[in-house]
Amino acid sequence: MLKGGDFLKLTKNQVKALKRIKGENDLTIIAMSQDIGISRFTLNRIFKSNSVSKKTIDKVNDFIVSNFLKE
Repeated sequence: MLKGGDFLKLTKNQVKALKRIKGENDLTIIAMSQDIGISRFTLNRIFKSNSVSKKTIDKVNDFIVSNFLKE
């Protein structure tokens, strides 16, 4: 089981989906990070393929799903 300090990476497809949503909606890093509920630094870390917490991954997954359900 993961603990609070454990970090993971998003899959390439998750990062690709984030970049697609960002581009299609013409979002800035700041606007997108606010929509997700994370800091702009964390979003930049995601785009650079660095590790983030499980809680952040959950927020990102919720954001991706909610954006694709809008279509």
